Amino acid sequence: MTPATSESPSRLLVAVWLVGLGVLYASKRFWPGILFLAGATALIQAYYYPERRNTGRFGVFMILLGLWAMLRLSLPFLLIGLGVYLIFSSLSSMGAGRKPHVDQTLD
Repeated sequence: MTPATSESPSRLLVAVWLVGLGVLYASKRFWPGILFLAGATALIQAYYYPERRNTGRFGVFMILLGLWAMLRLSLPFLLIGLGVYLIFSSLSSMGAGRKPHVDQTLD
């Protein structure tokens, strides 16, 4: 891997944080915007480093937590968000650990 490509995710993450903090400072609403910023950077890291699956899950969780905070911490949205998160995490972890199906009808 060349140094230019290995630095590009870190430069992108720094740029996202700087722009995000600038927008949060200009809008004077740090909460729940900081959750969206943390979720976005976690999703960017998961995109550049696919072996870190938990980072993508954390990003989705932070964005859902930010949406929940925007909706004034309502209990029904919390339950819906947790359900969506559990469905997403179970679907994303299904592919790697399963054994292939063996057809034994020819034996």
